[in-house]
Amino acid sequence: MVMTTAPSVPKDAWDRNGETAHVEVENRSTIVAYGALDHAHSAKLYASLSRAIARSPHVVLVDLANVSFIDTAGLGALVSADRQLRA
Repeated sequence: MVMTTAPSVPKDAWDRNGETAHVEVENRSTIVAYGALDHAHSAKLYASLSRAIARSPHVVLVDLANVSFIDTAGLGALVSADRQLRA
């Protein structure tokens, strides 16, 4: 799993807390996360990651460029998905 981030967050990302978009190209899945990835929204992220791993377990890219905040629950979802991917 590859995680990326960028310094600027679009203003509308703040209103899209926990939303994700899934794009699949060849053997690579990309999950684009938006807004806050906190306790209230981390389950959505983990569910999206689990579906991506089930579909295309070779490469999963997580785009965090539109994430405005991440807490330990959000990080936990990423770590759990990484462990699932490596299993």
